Amino acid sequence: MRGSILLRYSLPLLIALSIALLLLYPQLIQCLRVSRSANFRLLRITPGVYVHQTATNQQQKQLQQHIQAARDRIRQFWAINGGRQS
Repeated sequence: MRGSILLRYSLPLLIALSIALLLLYPQLIQCLRVSRSANFRLLRITPGVYVHQTATNQQQKQLQQHIQAARDRIRQFWAINGGRQS
């Protein structure tokens, strides 16, 4: 009895909250669909990173440098810890 009451009220609530979240924050939908957007294109060297069509070559180059620096820092962090979580 108690389980059916929880299911009866919690499932519609979760569905309603999910829909409300997407309606209140349409940016989430944009982020999920960025690969299909005409306003963005895939960054040449870096896979999985999209840039706006109006980004200059200098901005793209700087973004690639930041991404590479971040990846190097992550690699260095895990190398110091021996691949273990701290």
